[in-house]
Amino acid sequence: MDELLLTRARVAGASADGARVTRPHGEPVDVHVRDGRVVAVGAGLGATVRPAVERVDLEGRVVIPGLWDAHVHLAQWALARRRLDVSDAVSAASAAQQVTTRLSAGFDGEVLVGYGFRDGQWPDTPDARQLDAAAVRAGRPGTPVVILASDLHSAWLNTAALSRFGVEGHTDGVVREADWLGAGEIVNLTPEPLLDSLVDEATAAAAARGVVGIVDFDTADNLTAWRRRIAAGATGLRVEASMWPGHLDRVVKEELHSGDVILGSEGLLTMGSLKVIVDGSLTNRSAYCFDPYPGLDGAHARGVLSLGLDELTVLMAHAHRKGLRCAVHAIGDAAIAIALDAFEASGARGSVEHAELVDTDDVHRFAALGIVASVQPEQAMDDRDIAEAAWAGRTDRAFPLGSLAAAGVRLAFGSDAPVTPLDPWAAVSAAVTRSRDGREPWHPEQRLDLETALGASVRSQVAPGHVADLAVLDADPWAAADLRGMPVAGALLGGRWTWRAW
Repeated sequence: MDELLLTRARVAGASADGARVTRPHGEPVDVHVRDGRVVAVGAGLGATVRPAVERVDLEGRVVIPGLWDAHVHLAQWALARRRLDVSDAVSAASAAQQVTTRLSAGFDGEVLVGYGFRDGQWPDTPDARQLDAAAVRAGRPGTPVVILASDLHSAWLNTAALSRFGVEGHTDGVVREADWLGAGEIVNLTPEPLLDSLVDEATAAAAARGVVGIVDFDTADNLTAWRRRIAAGATGLRVEASMWPGHLDRVVKEELHSGDVILGSEGLLTMGSLKVIVDGSLTNRSAYCFDPYPGLDGAHARGVLSLGLDELTVLMAHAHRKGLRCAVHAIGDAAIAIALDAFEASGARGSVEHAELVDTDDVHRFAALGIVASVQPEQAMDDRDIAEAAWAGRTDRAFPLGSLAAAGVRLAFGSDAPVTPLDPWAAVSAAVTRSRDGREPWHPEQRLDLETALGASVRSQVAPGHVADLAVLDADPWAAADLRGMPVAGALLGGRWTWRAW
């Protein structure tokens, strides 16, 4: 029997519906954990617990439910943590210079892969020849260079990389949307032992931020990957493994339903949702919108629709009949309307992933249909300037967290890592302040209170009967001046420490 007593803890509460995490009140109390669950919370529990039970004095630290990231591409995030980060580049020329610097600094790989480029407001246009020249400047001519866009929907390749990865018809070096996805899988191919080692590192870093679980949307065969990792001892997180349409038949054959715990996973791995993509992204100006993008005309002036309503409805209805939820990627307002139409027509349950530009009427449709808005608040801070240009006159309903919450829509926070770092405190801060880097709040009317933001980041409570997935904090979030820098003292997963700083 595994048992633990946490003493002198300031324990966060919860609203009746569990959607809000409430501030601790009163004197510190004890938290008794047995066999992975909280069995009691109250004062003086030490007198009722066997003397042999381990006791950990939290010295008045705040305890909240363990944090979840509801949208991660974990293998890609694990790889990105070792890649060249060009997210601060202000132009194609400056990004190319970063490539030169990296190649000149003893780079010994076959292919240089970077990530994070955001060309939506660059004064110059990325081109293969710029990356060719960057390699030449470093004395490494012919080295393949691939820079992934921040939204993962496109990439910038030099001539050697275009040839190596068999990309045709894109001599300018910029490959977007469907043309990129297949090549992207090849670029990300990594030997399993190395990839799993990098995933272990990323998992440990997540635990150090109080994370106990993720929803993994990686394009790989997530079930197989996580079965292998957990069997090899990767037990630092709970994982909800989603699948893309290419893996749907296998999941149906196994008769797995969303929420099923996978046998042999120590209760850590559950079946997730079917991931379906309806449109592109804001930074690509490929998010599908009702109104055209300024300066664009032609077939894609309103963005890119990847899947029409009829085909989407058939796919979602099939998944629903097989007991699977649907997670529908929809960013533009027209794409979101189609996604909600498909949920209504198919009877499917699940979430709209991203939901960045939402028509006012559709805010209420989310609530009426019971669809979760799975959102990434930190992306609003990354994309506010691009949104003001691409969605001019409409940003009052961009990343409309406040409107969604006020309408009764259930929110789930994520990072979309590696689009933004896997750190729920960044998402919470962005949602509460709508600000970063000292800038004025962006549409402050869409801010959330801290209790709602935390509620969108957890899946349990610090209460009897709940799983003992806990985060121990060295500061009180309700009094903190810097939520982004929240010091996390420890994390427990099912009552065992996955991170402890003291």
